Parts: sequence; structure tokens; C-alpha cells
Amino acid sequence: MQSLVAQWTELWAPIDELKIDKSFVQALGVDRRARAIVSSAIELARALDLTLVAEGIETSANFKILEEIGADIGQGWAIARSTSFSPHADMFKALLSRERSEGIDSLRPVQSSRL
Repeated sequence: MQSLVAQWTELWAPIDELKIDKSFVQALGVDRRARAIVSSAIELARALDLTLVAEGIETSANFKILEEIGADIGQGWAIARSTSFSPHADMFKALLSRERSEGIDSLRPVQSSRL
């Protein structure tokens, strides 16, 4: 039987990002507990050498707070509106093909912004 630490090591091995759910992001300006949770998640991501991705950024105020407390990447309507894949399908196929040929096995989120 493996120790808990050994199990955690195996679990974390393939992970390179930690995402903050939009419910915490959207509560940043109104609930001090949300800021504490997000700040703690950012510290955890730093300690584990992970990229912190904040989802659901819908206001400039939340964008500024996340930038202030050190989030790495942001996703949401305040950064870019959602778009249909159909008009862009050929572009995405070409991008995937190029990345695969360069040995890159995954795309970064399309609607993301470095904070």
C-alpha cells in the first residue's frame, strides 16, 4: 500500500494548471472569503509550480483584483467574448496540426489573458 504522499505525487505529476472556479472570481468584490480562497489558491499554485487560471472574469474590477493578487491567466467576458467554432474551424485545425508537428500536445485556452 502506498503512502498518502506517494499517491499525491502521482496525482500531481500530469498537472500544470490550477483553475479557480468563476463562482469565487465573481464574488471577489463582495465576499472577503472569496478573496481569501483565491489568494490561498494562488499561493498553492506558486508552491506547486503551477499556472493559476482564473475563470469567469466578467468585470474590470475583478480583473484588477486578480492582477493585484497575482493570478497568472484569466478567462472570461471581460477579456474576450465567446465565439462560435464554425467560422474558425479551419484556423483551429491548422493550429492543432502545426502544434502537433512541433511536439506540443495541447492548446492553451483560447479566451485567456496573462494578468
